[in-house]
Amino acid sequence: MAEAVILQWLAFPGNQTQSQYSSILELYISQVLLPQGKVNEACELVQRTQCLTPDIKLKFLKHLKEVKERLLIDEQDNKNTG
Repeated sequence: MAEAVILQWLAFPGNQTQSQYSSILELYISQVLLPQGKVNEACELVQRTQCLTPDIKLKFLKHLKEVKERLLIDEQDNKNTG
């Protein structure tokens, strides 16, 4: 339920003009989505967020790509040792 509330808040156009919007988005991604392994959902969220500048989107997506690569490496290591 809390996840649905934050997604509604993030999607509301009036909130996207808030100066701290990208910080809240970053917290949601880093503290909610990534611990759950939801990298693809995080990428989709960043891509559909219209208020982010191209530079900020690129920063988010680059970081998420690195996280995804680390997760794949960790997953591969676990398969090899398991």
